[in-house]
Amino acid sequence: MNVYASITAKWMGIPYTTPVRFAELFIDGEYRGVYQIAEQVEVGKHRVAIDETEGVLLTIDADDGPELSPSETDNFWTSVYRLPMAVKYPKDPTSEQLTQIKNDFAELERAIQAKDYELVNSLLDMPSFIAMLQLQEYLYNVELAAPRSIFLFRDKGGKYTFGPAWDWDAGYDFNWSGMESNHTFFTSYTETILGSDPYNRNGDYRCPRFFTDMFGNARFVRQYKEQWNTIRDSLYTRNWE
Repeated sequence: MNVYASITAKWMGIPYTTPVRFAELFIDGEYRGVYQIAEQVEVGKHRVAIDETEGVLLTIDADDGPELSPSETDNFWTSVYRLPMAVKYPKDPTSEQLTQIKNDFAELERAIQAKDYELVNSLLDMPSFIAMLQLQEYLYNVELAAPRSIFLFRDKGGKYTFGPAWDWDAGYDFNWSGMESNHTFFTSYTETILGSDPYNRNGDYRCPRFFTDMFGNARFVRQYKEQWNTIRDSLYTRNWE
């Protein structure tokens, strides 16, 4: 599941998505099965290559956020949408840095809440945002609703950009309740994360409005459809090749 997601994310243009390799594991000569090896998401020359002085790497994640990790000093609830945000870089941010990061992100939140396309586009790399949403929907990743493992970064002088794509064990409409006896995926092709009307959140999960409010802007919807049309016919063929 993670390999397929990684391959798809790369050619969809989601930046810095980590490559995944297969490995057969032996311990003391005993075969232990097939595993996947992947690099961690972190800032570095060959990882998330942003400025190490002024770059920021964030994750919207319930586990790392303030509710489930209250003792951590690198997380906060965002000001407008109350998203659980954790700062992955800079490491060990000061309280001043944390406040600045929160205030900067609130500017983007307010622009999205206002559905101001021009302002959002000046603050956010729109193609990466759209690609991330489409990948979540295509692979039916319920963690968009939690939310969990949604990475984004901002380079020095740049826009917020979504990526790398990470963590797909909750994707593919996986049936967690029966995982010890079977592995069931995609029980119904009609199920969706965002729904046919994302702005009104009529999908199977109520995703945070941070991800859906821009669907109230007609220009964004046109761009969303145009971007989907460039990949829809090659989603299966390109991946399986």
